[in-house]
Amino acid sequence: LTVDGCNAPQFNVTLSGIADLSGNLASYTVQGNNSGFTSEDINGGLLIPSQITALSSNGFTVSAAGTDIFGTQDSFNFIFEWVTNDFDVRLQFVGSSPLRSASQRGGLMVRQDDTQGSPNVFVGTYAPGSGNPFWVVTERPTENATTPIDSRPTLEPNFAFPNAWVRLKRAGQQFSAYESLDGFSWVQLGTNITDLALPDGVMLGIASTPISTTPAQFQYANFGPTIPIPQLQIHAAGGNVLLSWPTNATGFSLQRAPALPVGAWAAVTNAPVQAGGINQVTLPLAASAAFYRLIH
Repeated sequence: LTVDGCNAPQFNVTLSGIADLSGNLASYTVQGNNSGFTSEDINGGLLIPSQITALSSNGFTVSAAGTDIFGTQDSFNFIFEWVTNDFDVRLQFVGSSPLRSASQRGGLMVRQDDTQGSPNVFVGTYAPGSGNPFWVVTERPTENATTPIDSRPTLEPNFAFPNAWVRLKRAGQQFSAYESLDGFSWVQLGTNITDLALPDGVMLGIASTPISTTPAQFQYANFGPTIPIPQLQIHAAGGNVLLSWPTNATGFSLQRAPALPVGAWAAVTNAPVQAGGINQVTLPLAASAAFYRLIH
């Protein structure tokens, strides 16, 4: 087994000297794309190493240990990328098990460096079954300072995993944290954080801690730039009506109703055509009124 290209955009895994029961030899090479992310256990080397235990098209599961993201010294798993200047990212925290502690939690973090006392901002929530029904925002404003809780509001009455979304935004030296139940409608947690002086280049990613030296599984999805609620555009074109919305607004479908208020919306079954970053549906112009919406 050989691996090359780990620090390149693409990598190759080659298996050689493989023999079947008849002694026939074969070799195989598989190519993949590097994600650009690094997984690091920020803990002084005292924990069981973390590992990615499952992958999906839009997420992953990490087995991680760590004794807290709090106090003056952190101990957790961090899957991150280096970014510069402003950012606005979101993350879906799908769930975590088994429960190692009532404070077991996961979410987004921006961090100056990988020392245990690094200045940082964290936004997340607690694992299912923890008995801690809260969103939480913490920050360490300076190196090795005590980490206070900036905001810890109660979860919405209709909150349920896997619909736990968090968002972290930077504008200069101002940081803001948000929560959502759908990844599109956001509620700010607390006020803007302005007492950090982080460099332009920072570590940005996903932080997981079971508050235990024994690992737990953390499931995440949809990490990436925050996507605004899409606007549905409608235009008449001859005997047709054209409906369009951005392709980066994934997970939305088009519905139609004959009147408002609506008794029931019906799905528009015409498949969208994608071009130039736009989904477009063409329908014949109806003789009576019709109303359209996007639903997630």
